[in-house]
Amino acid sequence: MKTRTDKTLLVLTALFVAGLAFVAGAISFAHMRELATHHDQLGWKSYAFPRPTAGSPKSTG
Repeated sequence: MKTRTDKTLLVLTALFVAGLAFVAGAISFAHMRELATHHDQLGWKSYAFPRPTAGSPKSTG
């Protein structure tokens, strides 16, 4: 049976992990958009296509 402290720690851990995932996603998106604009993908294309796909053969370039 979980105590109140266990439940609190579980919720805080989940919120912390979700926050880190959000920050990592925002940084990754900003980097991919910068890379897209560097390679002349301007306007809406620089926002639409910078999706990080780790492990994908096309993610290298």
